[in-house]
Amino acid sequence: LASNIVNNVVQEERGFIWLSTQSGLQRFDGNKFITFKSTPGTPGSLPTDEISQVYIDKEKWLWVMTADNKAGIFDTHSFRYTEVPIRETTREKLNIEKTFLETPDGKLLLHFRKTSKLFHYSPTENVFVPSSLIPFPANLPVNSIYYDKVSRHYFLSTDSGIVVRSAAGQKTRQQATDVNAVLKST
Repeated sequence: LASNIVNNVVQEERGFIWLSTQSGLQRFDGNKFITFKSTPGTPGSLPTDEISQVYIDKEKWLWVMTADNKAGIFDTHSFRYTEVPIRETTREKLNIEKTFLETPDGKLLLHFRKTSKLFHYSPTENVFVPSSLIPFPANLPVNSIYYDKVSRHYFLSTDSGIVVRSAAGQKTRQQATDVNAVLKST
């Protein structure tokens, strides 16, 4: 391993395992690791060695989130990185933890954790744009988002409890600190 700290792991359809580490992006083939690091000035290189998340979407793209507030696609065949800009009204000066997730119909989302910022990927523009696909509660930062395939609801965790939204974005079903009460009400 390139680092003792592995942020997350995904496996792609060819069987390769991809690891996000503080010392680069790694691919494991079952026998050996290949480490991809930033090479400043080299086109297609990762922007930094500190990889905070990897994610494989329904289109089989390997998405990479880096610790310098950048998101992009890493081509698993050519080993080239392409940054996908995040169209923000105000650019974050500090690193804010972000996470990828997908809607049931395959739209890729990017959530700035512990904020009310949500973006979706626009393939035609090749950019993440502000999104209202999952309406967030007013003045209440969302820590994380989970989509339940059985109930077809989004569960938004906040510092004030759980907010439940339908996949169609209908209003909040319940907000409570008791998760069992939320589940019974949906």
